[in-house]
Amino acid sequence: MQSLGWLARAGGLLRLGCFDEAAQAAEKSVMLAHACPDQPLIGEGLALLMQIRAAPGFTAASDAELIEAQTIARRYFAPLAIPLGMPDAERLRRYCLDALCSSESHAVPDTHQPAVVAAPRKRRKTS
Repeated sequence: MQSLGWLARAGGLLRLGCFDEAAQAAEKSVMLAHACPDQPLIGEGLALLMQIRAAPGFTAASDAELIEAQTIARRYFAPLAIPLGMPDAERLRRYCLDALCSSESHAVPDTHQPAVVAAPRKRRKTS
């Protein structure tokens, strides 16, 4: 939970343009996720860290971080390939969107109420 909190903080700081603080929060998130180890969370933290480091005037992400994130995307958490821009990213994006659209078409409308069936009850004999 702490790792997820630091990840959320890093994302908020990135949106505010506080790149140094965002990078520190993302690094802390990745470090805590490694302690779990929660592979998808590690990957998300690394992807955000790379996004932060891609900001103008910031140091580039290390090759080791990119390789680790890509490995996680291939082995544990395929949707991570989308923000990483991996070769299968567009195919995965379409697959995810198609899955969302098809699940919406099978959803039961809110106005649909199942019929209530009255089941006969056994009554106890009373004396």
